Amino acid sequence: DVGPLADSIEQGGMIQPIVVIDVPSESGPVYYIGAGHSRWRAHQVSSRERILSTVRRLTRPEQFERVMRWIVLTENIQRKDLTPLEEARAFAAWRDQGFTQAQIAAQFQVSDFQVSVRLGLLATDPVVQAAAETGKVDGNQAVHVIRSMGAPPPVQREMVAAVVAQPVRPTVLEQRRIMLRIAAEHDLQRSDGQSAAVLLRHEQLQKAVRLVEAG
Repeated sequence: DVGPLADSIEQGGMIQPIVVIDVPSESGPVYYIGAGHSRWRAHQVSSRERILSTVRRLTRPEQFERVMRWIVLTENIQRKDLTPLEEARAFAAWRDQGFTQAQIAAQFQVSDFQVSVRLGLLATDPVVQAAAETGKVDGNQAVHVIRSMGAPPPVQREMVAAVVAQPVRPTVLEQRRIMLRIAAEHDLQRSDGQSAAVLLRHEQLQKAVRLVEAG
């Protein structure tokens, strides 16, 4: 339903232009809407005769598929309703094309930290990903604890289960405390408590847990 969008365009005009691709052909240029199909349909409903657009001209027809792919990826990331996992996959698509985290962050005006955490989510156990996708677990906290502790998949699943099992949905800080405790316990068990380095890290983790508990 483009009715509300058409009303908005009617009253205040179009704020974000559609993207039109100018593709060369033997009979002359051919124009395709690369981004903004909903805006274009809403504009057709309104009484406005001209539409705000950005034209991207290609010099070779074979460039069309690549340009369209980038436009779709860009529009996907710029959507406001992306889930953490959808955003992670979109960032990964840019990374796989050779872009650095800093370049991705600059392109979409987000922090390097957000890009790093979202990409980190893709490296977690599927149970963690599903919990972050549905909002049962804060993905940022899960990635932070998993990375800092090097938690293997079985521990990751236990962390999620412990958070989900709470009778009342824990706050973000409470989730971090729960996950840190479980990760620290497994860290000690894995070394039988004999490694001085592990004991020191456990002591540091317990301090971090206390700080989290103190708010």
